[in-house]
Amino acid sequence: MRPGRHMEKSTEILLWVYGVGLAGMLLPFSRELFITITPLNLLFAALFLFYGRWPSPRVLITGLAVFAASFLVEAVGVNTGKIFGSYSYGSALGPKLWNTPVIIGLNWFVLIYCTNVISRQLWDLMPDKLIHGRKAAVQRGSAVRRDDALQPGSAASREDLLPPGSATSHDDSPLPRTAASRDDAQQAVSEASPHFAWKSAFIIITGSLLMVLYDLFLEPAAIRLDMWSWEGGIIPLRNYAGWFLFSALFHSVVRLAGEERINSRALPLFAVQMAFFAVTDIFYLLSEWF
Repeated sequence: MRPGRHMEKSTEILLWVYGVGLAGMLLPFSRELFITITPLNLLFAALFLFYGRWPSPRVLITGLAVFAASFLVEAVGVNTGKIFGSYSYGSALGPKLWNTPVIIGLNWFVLIYCTNVISRQLWDLMPDKLIHGRKAAVQRGSAVRRDDALQPGSAASREDLLPPGSATSHDDSPLPRTAASRDDAQQAVSEASPHFAWKSAFIIITGSLLMVLYDLFLEPAAIRLDMWSWEGGIIPLRNYAGWFLFSALFHSVVRLAGEERINSRALPLFAVQMAFFAVTDIFYLLSEWF
């Protein structure tokens, strides 16, 4: 089976699952049943992302970190009201620990993963002139630093004259000698470059803004679907500020330690989920008017 056809089929399955779920959530006679199986929907989202393409170890490790950290943030938030505001979880998200659904950490990870991928795709769509111009400026700066480092008598020039295997860095740690260590060193240099910093800032900020955009559609629907409720029925602005700040934190962790090749299923999943909540919001809004 060709990869393109496989992805098309997987997207069809995604649309069918969320289409049936949407109908089930909105129809009165099936609403309670579909609310009860909401945790299965979150598990399906993770399965959709990674079925047939098991994530790399670094993604698994950072995923577990985001899962655990986001769960603890939510637990502190719901029990103190100090982070997002005063709210409480309903029964739709399944079993709870410390008044917090255990599966909420998986939801955070899936959303952070998707918005990281989408932000990287958006970066790649930026005008080549803008990106290449920034790269050229970075390369010019790097060239100047190399020229300065290679001036007669400089530490860098003296180290370059040492025989292979004998050079040491200023902290007395041996310089890379193997191909693997050279690759690690090159990656470290790349991640320390201004271009990496610009790209990382774009991905972290854009990903966090996408998270807030998603939450704008999620919050009204979540109240209707018994996921959680807010004190006084009002969603506080600090909720969105908290979403942005913690999203930026988790995006920073993923950017530095948990990225892999682009997963083309991330955008369809994120878009379909957001459309699901948008349609739910519109449905209940119209039902109140009419």
